Amino acid sequence: MNAVEHKNKIAVFDLDGTLWKMNSHNMVLNSYFNTKFYTSVFYRGLRHFFPQKMYEFICSKYKQIPKEYVLSFEPEFDETILSVLNEKRKLGYFVLILSNAPYEIAFHASERIGIPFLVAPIGGKKEILDKNYSYDFLFVCTDNMEDIDLLDASNERKIIWNKYNSDFFVSHGFEKDI
Repeated sequence: MNAVEHKNKIAVFDLDGTLWKMNSHNMVLNSYFNTKFYTSVFYRGLRHFFPQKMYEFICSKYKQIPKEYVLSFEPEFDETILSVLNEKRKLGYFVLILSNAPYEIAFHASERIGIPFLVAPIGGKKEILDKNYSYDFLFVCTDNMEDIDLLDASNERKIIWNKYNSDFFVSHGFEKDI
């Protein structure tokens, strides 16, 4: 069993829709299979009503893509969020990516910006973080509604608001940054 490493201040950044402007998993699928299905309104509807089945579906499709293709994919970083990340780094935070994205996607992102990463199942980020690190102060930056446990545990947070998550976060007591 791995020992839990202690960090005074940790800054956790979600990957898809946060550090990266889009969902890299869906972008890789669209690109490789030459479609727009995985970012379509129809797909989002299916994902809303059948989240587990659609997750299993995209995972099975993703397994068909060569790892070299995934590792060569270069999604665009959100410069505003990168500046938040760099500010936290300057302030002495231990900065890492904590993502539900497939391993290769998270690995490639961490290589590009030079920070460690952890991959977690959907809804399991807090558990994975706590299995690897103990900390005195937690900063979380995410757009992911499944990260509610991380946000609730955080001392400071930056929520990336969008039309899909606004109502959810407000209903859970979070206020938009001004």
